Amino acid sequence: MLFEESMSDLTARFREVRVAREAPADVPANWPVDWLDPRAEAAMLRFVDSRFSEAGFAEQIRGVILDATRLDVAAMGLRSILTALARAARIRAQAAAR
Repeated sequence: MLFEESMSDLTARFREVRVAREAPADVPANWPVDWLDPRAEAAMLRFVDSRFSEAGFAEQIRGVILDATRLDVAAMGLRSILTALARAARIRAQAAAR
């Protein structure tokens, strides 16, 4: 992969996000394209935000995940970022092949 941004810019815009929900549910249909690799696990939804910005993020979450009860956001290392991007590219390629 080739990136045209500094390492600090790259790591600043990627975050691993965990959203606790009121009840188990699938990934919402109105999923933003910048939120990669969504995984619904019981009452927890996990994904990678590739354009993270603290400004308005909680409101954006609640606009998509209506039953959100808790929000955890964590910085990511380069290896985790690359893994998330590769996984997202593979999923897009599989969807295009269908």
